[in-house]
Amino acid sequence: DIKLSFIRHTRHAEQRVWLATAYFLPSLSVRRELRQAARKGVDVRVIVAGPCTDHRWIYHASKRYYRRLLKAGVRIYEYQPTVLHTKIGVCDGWVSAGSCNLDHWNLRWNLEANIEIVEPALTLQVIALLESDMQRSEEITYQQWQKRPWHLKLRELIWSLVSQLLLKIR
Repeated sequence: DIKLSFIRHTRHAEQRVWLATAYFLPSLSVRRELRQAARKGVDVRVIVAGPCTDHRWIYHASKRYYRRLLKAGVRIYEYQPTVLHTKIGVCDGWVSAGSCNLDHWNLRWNLEANIEIVEPALTLQVIALLESDMQRSEEITYQQWQKRPWHLKLRELIWSLVSQLLLKIR
C-alpha cells in the first residue's frame, strides 16, 4: 500500500516529487514513475545515503539506478555529513513519512508503516528540511556519472548483482 500510494501521488504530481531514503533500492515501478514525472517537467529530486552509511553494499548497489534516472532529469543528492536515516516523500502538497525506504527489502519482508499527511504548513516545513539536507549533500550530475572510474563501476556492478541474488534467495 505504501508503494502504490507513492506511485499514485508521483503520477499526479505537477510541481515536485522529492524523496529522501536511506537505502535506495527502489522497485521498477517506483523508478519508472520518478523518470516519467521528471520527463513531464516535475521537479524530481532524490536524497540518498552518501559515503557515511551503515550499509556500504547498499550504497554501491543503489548506484545501478542512477544513470537512467539522471538521464530522465531526476536530480540525485548523496547526503554527506552523517548517516542518512530519513524516509520521507513529498509530492506537491502530500507528505509520506515513516519507516519504509520503498526498496525491495522493505516492501517484501519488513513490516513498515508510513503516515500520509496533507497539511500545507507541515509540507512547507518538510520542504525546508529537505532543502537543508540537499545543501549538505553532493549532487550527482549525469556528466559526473559518466566520467567515474572503471573500478567504481565494477564495484557497483558486483554489489548490484549480490543484491539481486539475495532477493532471489530469500
